[in-house]
Amino acid sequence: MTSIPYGLLAHAPQPALERAPTVLVVGTGFLALLLVAAFWSTVRWAITIAHEGGHALFLSVLGGTVASITLGKPAGAAGLTTSKKGVSGGSHVLVAVAGYTGPSLFGVLAAILLSVGRSAPVLWISVFLLAMVLLQVLATWNPFGVFAVLTTGTILVLFARYGSPLTRTIAAHTWTWLLLIGGFWHVVGFRRMRRAAIQAARKSKNKDKDKDKELKSDARVLRDLTHIPEPLWVFVFLVATLAALIFGGGVLLGSFGPQADRPSSPASPSVGAAQVCAGEEVASRP
Repeated sequence: MTSIPYGLLAHAPQPALERAPTVLVVGTGFLALLLVAAFWSTVRWAITIAHEGGHALFLSVLGGTVASITLGKPAGAAGLTTSKKGVSGGSHVLVAVAGYTGPSLFGVLAAILLSVGRSAPVLWISVFLLAMVLLQVLATWNPFGVFAVLTTGTILVLFARYGSPLTRTIAAHTWTWLLLIGGFWHVVGFRRMRRAAIQAARKSKNKDKDKDKELKSDARVLRDLTHIPEPLWVFVFLVATLAALIFGGGVLLGSFGPQADRPSSPASPSVGAAQVCAGEEVASRP
């Protein structure tokens, strides 16, 4: 009986997880851009979930405790994260900054995973994080928030669980581009809304009341914490999310990241030698 030495198995080439083809990366980027441009009123809720998730994640990591997450009108805005145990000082600043930069940060981390071929982990990690958000949304009576999180999570689960490898790759790249592009557009939209609210407050008779409503935002919180004007914080958000979009896109396209400028590896001589030796050994045995 012939036998294959264990050395052959040790030296056998393993399938490598590689970055997706450039055509696929560019195509999913255009798809995500189309979704943001044409369906922003719907897509923005996925970005808002990531926004509030950024607040909640940093609050938890820095020693605080999340009380609830609310989405939609009950929040008095697009979303609201409250805490049982808060943080102070520099930690509070980081928690406030993590909102508008959260979607972009998640997008960059997803892009890094995709650069080494990890499409399924991107989807499943996203599902896990959405499940954590759902637990906090359930802490308050927020039907719209539950619906938004469940809908987003269900779509990702369907692709992750039942999609083919190619389908999962397309879904993961589109989702990542949505976070990167939507994260930047989220800040652009906030800037426009803030300007409109300021103009409305100036024209209103109840200026003080309207001003208080208009200023309830992450930029207002950061202004109170640091005494740095709100417009400057909005500019910081714009620069940070644009930089994340450029860097994350570069990682997906291969310009940056762990496999950037990586030459294709030739066949290993040791593998060939092992196969030759194995062939001789098999041939020499009856």
